[in-house]
Amino acid sequence: MAREASVDDAEAIARVHVAAWQEAYKHVFPPEALALLSVEQRTAQWRGWLKHSEITVLVAERDDEVHAFASAGPNREEEGAAELHAIYVDPPVWGSGVGRALLLEIEARLRDAGLGQATLWVLHDNSRARSFYEAAGWCAEDTRSEIILGVEVAEIQYRKRFLTRETG
Repeated sequence: MAREASVDDAEAIARVHVAAWQEAYKHVFPPEALALLSVEQRTAQWRGWLKHSEITVLVAERDDEVHAFASAGPNREEEGAAELHAIYVDPPVWGSGVGRALLLEIEARLRDAGLGQATLWVLHDNSRARSFYEAAGWCAEDTRSEIILGVEVAEIQYRKRFLTRETG
């Protein structure tokens, strides 16, 4: 189900990314801002990111179609920790279990790489995602404010500690 993404997956990842943003955040951002999200622009971004060797990007497929992706890499703020940069599922398959399976797979890869913990940031107003992470054992621990698409939003940092050979 989950596999390493390649540069050839950039457009499929971008499609999922834009569709998920437009659906998940329609109560947060103005419709005109969400309408400006571009699959073409995201495809170019993802092509660049997929070439970056420190970032792990996984895709979940069904019937040779990408339905979800997750990306993680070194934590931008904490040495020795990982950061889950993104996990998005195509809205038509929300609730199917594909996101949960993908999260478990990326957590396993981080743990197998010897990382004992990871963090992520999620919009405070994204109750669906917050419930998803909490059900998977992630714990809220910090907050910040950011400007995204011209809107000031509150974000919550979640953390999960992994049992590794060294810790467990």
